[in-house]
Amino acid sequence: MGEATISRHELHQLIQTQLRSLLEQNNLEGAKPLLKPVQAPDIAQAIEELPEAMQAIAFRLLSKDEAIEVYEHLDSTVQQALIIELSSLFSGSLPDACQSQLWDGAYRVRTCVRQIMSLLPEPLGQRPRCFSRCF
Repeated sequence: MGEATISRHELHQLIQTQLRSLLEQNNLEGAKPLLKPVQAPDIAQAIEELPEAMQAIAFRLLSKDEAIEVYEHLDSTVQQALIIELSSLFSGSLPDACQSQLWDGAYRVRTCVRQIMSLLPEPLGQRPRCFSRCF
């Protein structure tokens, strides 16, 4: 018997369908490991195909380093929407380095995303290690 093979398109569809289903069920603990073995360009594509309300949630499942890599593969309109959505999580003010250059296509993406991700708590789906980190 031969091994069953799955095309890249079928794999992408499977990941996207499962990710969306888990997010709709608010199953962050299940969604996080789903993305772990997936390459950054494939995660970006799956995030882009989610409804806008779910994109930031899926993005927040990633570690800071994964998020930076995935961000670079996202369409610019999704990138901008994520920056705005993520900035709203910490009182709506962007880090100074992001303020003036947010819409500049030549902006150093890694710096801005790294700053924003560092201001946010642990990735979603990860339990805080101590009580004080919850607040």
